[in-house]
Amino acid sequence: MELYREEQEGGGAGLLDHYTFDRADLVDGSEIMRGLSPGVSMVTNHDLAQFMVAVSDNSATNVWMGRVGMEKENAMLRAHGRARSRIADAQVVASTSAPEPRPKASAAVAA
Repeated sequence: MELYREEQEGGGAGLLDHYTFDRADLVDGSEIMRGLSPGVSMVTNHDLAQFMVAVSDNSATNVWMGRVGMEKENAMLRAHGRARSRIADAQVVASTSAPEPRPKASAAVAA
């Protein structure tokens, strides 16, 4: 919500500000971001927000929070009567392994 407020009021992060995907930002639970090409794929803050909300992409959430600011988002929540809601930390730790390969289909064996 803070991103949309900043867009309306000016200053801060904008919806159309670009982010170029960096593999170092990839964490588990990031099916959309995992498919991007590092150093090549470019998305907007609006795209990151869509990935975050529509498919709960954890990497998009972490990048977005880093760009908007966790404290700013928490202040906005408090200002809108959500004092008990708080964003405390990044979604998950960075993934250090490549995605697991899918198992090969096996042929059915007749008994």
